[in-house]
Amino acid sequence: STSGGSTTTPSTGNTSSTSHTVKSGDTLTGISSKYGVTVADLKSWNSLKSDTIYVNQTLTIKGGSTSGGTTTTPSTGNTSSTSYTVKSGDTLTGISSKYGV
Repeated sequence: STSGGSTTTPSTGNTSSTSHTVKSGDTLTGISSKYGVTVADLKSWNSLKSDTIYVNQTLTIKGGSTSGGTTTTPSTGNTSSTSYTVKSGDTLTGISSKYGV
């Protein structure tokens, strides 16, 4: 008899998912960093065809590292922030490498 004990429900852990409601200024890169996942994962989980997201859009994040204090943010003290004024010729890649983010 297979009754009792054999369950196909996945165990808790990285199978959990979270939803994120897009706010003004959000980017896929920023959201992926916040949850410790990749942009490719976000696009896959949400069937996104491009990097374009919209305010009030709900994105599914599966099994991100939002618990336990393990964060993929490279710098310690990520509560501080710095302002940067964009100059002609700047790119997000250039700015992010300058600040190590």
